[in-house]
Amino acid sequence: MKLLFLDPALANRTSGNQTTSLRISEYWQSLGHEVQSVSVRGTPLEREHLKDLIRTSDLILALHSGHCHEVLELWREMGKPIPLIFLVSGTDLFEPLLNTRTFSADFISACEDAHSIVTFAQGFDRLFSSFGKECWAEKNQTIFQGASPVSWKMADHDPRHAVVIGHLRFIKDPWISVRALEILQSSLRAVGPGFQIQHFGTSLDPGTEEEIRNAQKRFPGPDWKWESRGAVTGKEIRAVMSSAPLLIQPSIHEGGANVVGEFLVSGLPIIASNAPGNVGLLGEDWPGLFGVGDDQGLADLLQQWLESEEFRKRLFVASSELSQQHDRVHEKVAWERLLNRFSR
Repeated sequence: MKLLFLDPALANRTSGNQTTSLRISEYWQSLGHEVQSVSVRGTPLEREHLKDLIRTSDLILALHSGHCHEVLELWREMGKPIPLIFLVSGTDLFEPLLNTRTFSADFISACEDAHSIVTFAQGFDRLFSSFGKECWAEKNQTIFQGASPVSWKMADHDPRHAVVIGHLRFIKDPWISVRALEILQSSLRAVGPGFQIQHFGTSLDPGTEEEIRNAQKRFPGPDWKWESRGAVTGKEIRAVMSSAPLLIQPSIHEGGANVVGEFLVSGLPIIASNAPGNVGLLGEDWPGLFGVGDDQGLADLLQQWLESEEFRKRLFVASSELSQQHDRVHEKVAWERLLNRFSR
């Protein structure tokens, strides 16, 4: 088939959307489909060219309804000549819910018009139903995002080292790790071995650079440290993962972070907020969950992580048990089954 992919990733910025876009496009091509990607952010869109692409394609796949709004509106004006698969981005779904307690108009339209809705974590069908959107729930299919495992040795693991991987923006709650580290330092000052957190990600919100400087000044010593490492490539992240660090995933809302799948498929430990996307990947009984925005809860888990070898083992085992969930072959097979439903 000829697939028209509406891609929201910005070419000059590493992001979860970019990682997802590159990987799934590769799958679709390897399955024998012709993929025409249209960047829906950062470049002008020419209507007549888009009309030609829609007329000559068999299927539209749209990631993030807000960024795809212009093309989807044109598709509607043309009478919806080809089917639509809507891929749900976490920020597209949850930022409006957080701000207005309802879905955005673009999100509603995309879900209503889509022939299939793809989410990257479990549980969104229940979320849709709780808002009276049973028709969305019936169209919803979860496809876990795949990743390639990283090689690591337990001998390289240092329990005093944790990482946060994600852009420094409000929805990711980047400063909760700073607050939790202060609490942990106060609790363990007399006897603690110290703890270091490295945050990898780009500064996006206004005033972030000053907040980074202030956060780093709070921990001037070598034993206790919070450090911003800035933008980082996928290759560099994998190098960091090879030392088997603890991942802190603190998002206020999340649609199913790639980095969680990358740590799970490698059997690496994770402490995460109980945001729906995190729970949808890790499960409600994950041993390392804390409440969204709960810096004391995060600090308590970090203290347990430092002091309890049994707790550390539980997290490593829990990750290993979910590693197959994010196998790239499984993801490719799931896409193949879905796309075959639209084959002519």
